Amino acid sequence: MSFKPLFAKSLGAAPSRLHFAAHSHHLWPDASFEGQVQCWEDAARFADTKWDKVMDEVWPEAQGHVAAELGSGDPSAIVFASNTHDFLIRLQAACPRRAGGALRVLTSDGEFHSARRQFARWAESGGIELVRVPAEPFGDFSDRFLAEAEAGGHDLILVSQVLFNSGRLFDRVAELAALARPDGPWVVIDGYHAFMAIESPLDRALASAIFYLGGGYKYAMAGEAMGFMHCPPDFGPRPTVTGWFDTHRSLAVSLVSAGMGMAPMTMSPLVAWLVTQYDWRQTLLIVGVVAWALTLPAVWFVRASPIPEPGPEHASASEPGERTIGNAGQALRSRAFIVLALTFFACCAAHSGPIFHTVSYAVGCGLAVTTAVTIYSMEGAAGLGGRVLFGLLADRLGAKPVLIAGLLIQAIAAVSYLGVNQLDGFYAVAIVFGMAYGGTMPLYASLAREAFSPQILGRILGAAGMLSALGMALGPLLGGWLFDRYGSYTWMYIGSMSVGLGAAAIALWFPSKRKPRRPEALRPVLQE
Repeated sequence: MSFKPLFAKSLGAAPSRLHFAAHSHHLWPDASFEGQVQCWEDAARFADTKWDKVMDEVWPEAQGHVAAELGSGDPSAIVFASNTHDFLIRLQAACPRRAGGALRVLTSDGEFHSARRQFARWAESGGIELVRVPAEPFGDFSDRFLAEAEAGGHDLILVSQVLFNSGRLFDRVAELAALARPDGPWVVIDGYHAFMAIESPLDRALASAIFYLGGGYKYAMAGEAMGFMHCPPDFGPRPTVTGWFDTHRSLAVSLVSAGMGMAPMTMSPLVAWLVTQYDWRQTLLIVGVVAWALTLPAVWFVRASPIPEPGPEHASASEPGERTIGNAGQALRSRAFIVLALTFFACCAAHSGPIFHTVSYAVGCGLAVTTAVTIYSMEGAAGLGGRVLFGLLADRLGAKPVLIAGLLIQAIAAVSYLGVNQLDGFYAVAIVFGMAYGGTMPLYASLAREAFSPQILGRILGAAGMLSALGMALGPLLGGWLFDRYGSYTWMYIGSMSVGLGAAAIALWFPSKRKPRRPEALRPVLQE
């Protein structure tokens, strides 16, 4: 079997040449040329939308190929860079310093130039405390290195699976992986000289605990500028050299909040059934017990994201050079907060009346209580889709314009309830209304993050949330008062529309900070 046809272009470039270079200097296969041409053509064809193909098609396929060769079973944990040196910088920045001082690094003196030189420079400048284990004599190197690692006192442990200058194999990877912890030490295996030379060098058990570096320049024969890293789950959830859910922040927040849409779909039918079996006091007691039973255990599954230390100017993680407000007192007096809070208040005041009174209104139109409750369930189901849809749109168009559009749709949908009196009509309006109010709610957090530093974001959202809660309380109260006074819900729905339009008008005053789309910002952990 001859592989020459796979290298036809390189061989044809110098037909008289006999190429005996080592793996680092191999000829490029024709597939690499075809890939680069395809890359250029895609960039010309898709222009600004090329990242959709890159992130949705090219990266996932490449991740799958690398994970299959590694044997890790987790393509989503693979991230790419132009070289492994880039990954060293990210790892050094993100790795926890358990002693609170310089990063304590354990490595060998047989590492490749990128790690050896960088570690030496960091140690020289005082950035790390470096311990090197001599690779020679090779006969007991693995045992000596493991013993030093087990002795403790290290934050980052890095060793090559195959030493580049000798081809010697470090064969105690599994024992080394057993030492790894998300809070330190981190274990990093440089597998550049093992990838596609050793079959399945990173099995599933190892993949859950260690970082694994590799690339395409050696045996993969993909050429230079093709580095990759496998990142174990739960290690470095908030690396300091990256934006964490930055470009796709709105979608991330929307997905996190999507669970709120489940309540109307599940609790409303349950409550409707309970009131037919028990009185209101017993029904509310049962609902309270169910809420405790579900919510308290769920808290243990919530993982906090570490907040970076505030810089002197509180520069935003969203965009280099973009400023955010980092002082809480200043923030609460700022135009951004006042507009955000008033919009949030008006938005909740606008939709809370219809949310609470539409069931009663539908019953007045002749629907049974259990049937009328399904209208609210339909709003909740539509809200699930609205959160995802509005999150995607906000990432592409900006949170502010999508929020304004959602508030306008919500206002028109609220008054549209006056035009229906049959179940199918109620369902149609509920889908639009639920999608609008469900989709807009997560966007306030996205807007707040654009304007304020992460260090004060909790206080900002808490204060804005307090005003929104007042709006949620005011809407049903005024709706009930209007019904008692006029014997109809007409003025409540008209008032909801008016307040909703007012919310959209207020939102226009929020400072615009639309940023260019940067797909590099959403990648797996430590991807840049």
